[in-house]
Amino acid sequence: MESQSLNNAANLSPEASVSGKPKVLILDDETVLCTMLQDILEEYQFETRTAEDCETALEITREFKPTVALVDFRLANITGIEVAQQLKKIDEDLPVILMTAYPSLDLAVKAIQNDIYDFLSKPVDKAYLLR
Repeated sequence: MESQSLNNAANLSPEASVSGKPKVLILDDETVLCTMLQDILEEYQFETRTAEDCETALEITREFKPTVALVDFRLANITGIEVAQQLKKIDEDLPVILMTAYPSLDLAVKAIQNDIYDFLSKPVDKAYLLR
């Protein structure tokens, strides 16, 4: 899968923040990773919200209207691809970037087949994330 930048993904969505900042939803069941990504993105003028489960992510998506979503692949009771499908029911144009510590060709193919915008390996590299 050709890698895209977070900035490009944020610019695809028609939703815009009142502040003009790109809005990022971060969904990962690891609180430390959510906080780390949030700190990095806010340092670079992204507006962020975090969720540790699917239901919270869906609620945030309805209210916050993110311009891009960073979603972990392996969550407690659901996959990131399944979450992406639910997010797309709320906002069909929302670019979803899948994060995983277990990248594989099979997963990349599934991601492409399910309209995943990009695919990031964990641990997420700051420079790679922001490019």
